[in-house]
Formats: sequence, structure tokens, C-alpha cells
Amino acid sequence: MELDRILHELDEAGVVLELAAGGRRIRWKAPAGSVAPGLLGEMRRRKAALLRLAAPAVTRWQTEVRAWPPEFRAAWCELAESYERAGHPRAAAEYLAWLDLHQAADPEAA
Repeated sequence: MELDRILHELDEAGVVLELAAGGRRIRWKAPAGSVAPGLLGEMRRRKAALLRLAAPAVTRWQTEVRAWPPEFRAAWCELAESYERAGHPRAAAEYLAWLDLHQAADPEAA
């Protein structure tokens, strides 16, 4: 999956943002030098905000979409847009497709 490849690349260098959820540790790193400085900072801020929103609500990562507040879903979409602007359109599409999949499984989450 393209997103997995990109996340693996991001794991090679940069700043780590972590969320422990449901016994799993989710790690994000921003690639040093591969994104314009302003956009890199924006991506870091969005990811940090996403983690702050998710931490109290998510009990099992990628399974409890009902537990996500609307702000978390909105932040997820903003994160996808950040990847699009950073030149990773396939990763952005995978973020949005993942969200669509979970919203289709739970119409109340839309």
C-alpha cells in the first residue's frame, strides 16, 4: 500500500509524534528536507492536533470510529489534504478512502 510505504519512509528520519491507543503505538515522523519548511510545520501541527483530539476518544485504533469526535474526523481530512499538498496524492487518497470505509460501516459516523 502506498501509505504504508510513505509511512515507512517517514519512519527513517524526522520528528516523532506518537499515540498509544488500544495497546498499539502509532508513530508519525515528518521527513527532514523533503517538504517545504512551511508545509512541514503545518503537517506537524495538524498531526499534533489530531493526536490531542484522538487520545481521549480512541480506544481501539481503526476500529472505534463511533468514538471519534467530529473534530477528529475533520482533522483526519485536513491531514489528508496536507499530504496532497506535500506531493503525496496517493497517501492522501488512502487516508480518505480509509475514513470513507469506516463511515460506510457506520452511517452515524458520517
